[in-house]
Amino acid sequence: MENLQKRSPSPAEGPPWLQSNHARRTEYSGNLINRSTLRADHVVTGETQREQPAIRAWQDTDPWIEETDIQVPGDGLFIVAAAAIDLRGGWWRYEYAVQNLNSDRSAGSFSVPVPRDAVITNIGFHDVDYHSGEIYDLTDWPGIVADGSITWATQPYGDNQNANALRFDTLYNFYFDANVGPDATTITLGLFKPGVLPEVTGSSIGPALPLVDCNDNGIPDDCDIDSGASRDANGNGIPDVCERVVTLDIKPRSCPKPVNPRSQGVLPVGLIGSELADVMQVDVDSLAQARADGVGGSVAPLTGPRGPLPKVADAGTAFDGEPCECHDIGPDGIDDLVLKFSMPVLVETLELGSLPHGTSVMLTLSGSLLDGTEFEASDCIVIVGKYVPGTLRGGRKPR
Repeated sequence: MENLQKRSPSPAEGPPWLQSNHARRTEYSGNLINRSTLRADHVVTGETQREQPAIRAWQDTDPWIEETDIQVPGDGLFIVAAAAIDLRGGWWRYEYAVQNLNSDRSAGSFSVPVPRDAVITNIGFHDVDYHSGEIYDLTDWPGIVADGSITWATQPYGDNQNANALRFDTLYNFYFDANVGPDATTITLGLFKPGVLPEVTGSSIGPALPLVDCNDNGIPDDCDIDSGASRDANGNGIPDVCERVVTLDIKPRSCPKPVNPRSQGVLPVGLIGSELADVMQVDVDSLAQARADGVGGSVAPLTGPRGPLPKVADAGTAFDGEPCECHDIGPDGIDDLVLKFSMPVLVETLELGSLPHGTSVMLTLSGSLLDGTEFEASDCIVIVGKYVPGTLRGGRKPR
């Protein structure tokens, strides 16, 4: 986006550069087009470009324009052209032309992400004024800033099937001013008519968003996820380590984590705290451990009076690896909750005794915080040795 920041055309005056009623032209000519002054009544000259949507003219005459094709699977194509105009004094104008080339589902909303602390002014919209007996609503789409984006929208299809949607072979304009310079962004088109996908997205330009680095490792979260350095199990763009209430570490600092089904002792399990997770807020009475594959029942940790009590200690470090990947990272200076589970009860309840030597089993500890927030955390064990019912460690029969 460097070239955009160096580009400083004159501020726009009046409506956006390309009026909506030019959308249906399948040819254009022109060498007088610029990003801030083209109107519907302008006369353009130059070589005619046939069988091309009129929206293509903008980028053809101004290489700084960002143009994106957004295909609706099984339906049709939208074309989005965008510009960032330096208004001087730290202010930028963002202009978007969105053409529905041939999508029957049409568009019912258009969204651009903006920083939550940005100042947004001069929000504008331009559309087609239907006439000659057309039954479609003429209500303009209001532009509303909320929840980190600016969104223009018409009435939902369920409320008004003749709402002012961006219909087949039509172009609408959207624009606003912001006190933030441009960067790459992702715009969203909400689809008007019902279908499998409620919306489609595409790359464009918009106000630069602040760096999001939830784990404070100096690398943007999206880069962490793309490189595999952080997992994003639910695909929401936030590294799992920043969302987990706690992480689970069975047999802390042991790698791998061998479990002998003939053991008559206890299995230590660490709920690992972090700067984002205070283990003192865990409701111990809510905790239960089970197999992730659903086999067997669940087992609560020992809480006395005859068994070892849970204790707070610095047992390890939160680890954002694969579900069955282990590590031997030591304490990190943050309190963890160390629990003990009866091995004989685990083996019987979770049906571990029938598993062959070397089997990896994922265990999940579920529970809630004192405020009622529920959580789950998982780790894996590896079965070692062969279990013989009614025997103790070493194969001895009980007396």
